[in-house]
Amino acid sequence: MFEITNAPSNRGGMGSIPYETGTTFRLWAPFANAVFVVGKFNNWDDSSHPLSSEGNGNWSADIEDITPNPADLAEYKYVIRNGSQTLWKKDPQARDVTNSNGNSVVIKREHDWLNNFSLPGWNELVIYQMHVGTFFDDDAPGLGNFDSIN
Repeated sequence: MFEITNAPSNRGGMGSIPYETGTTFRLWAPFANAVFVVGKFNNWDDSSHPLSSEGNGNWSADIEDITPNPADLAEYKYVIRNGSQTLWKKDPQARDVTNSNGNSVVIKREHDWLNNFSLPGWNELVIYQMHVGTFFDDDAPGLGNFDSIN
């Protein structure tokens, strides 16, 4: 039912990237011996959908028929193997999760500007760092919080 190529994906991006007939999965795991994607789509089988090493620490695969809809079939995790160690991990690039300890979810990007964004030149950037704890009311003791910033 779900077809996977043996070669790394040639599509760009990290995490889960839906395309017309499936999803590309890409994870950076430089010390892994093997990486698999598991989910409801394969009954959480930790060896049926391997990702291929790209040779630069990234692992990827194009898997047909995994799409954002229905959403419950789009839940997934990565299984990372390094020697005798096996780790089940959420996707650090996931665009959605079921809950803080749950699964990653494949979703479709809704905004084209995310694909076309380019960072302005360094000489045009304005970067501001605010330490919320330094903003406090004279009437209220203790460190500041977001409500105390005026």
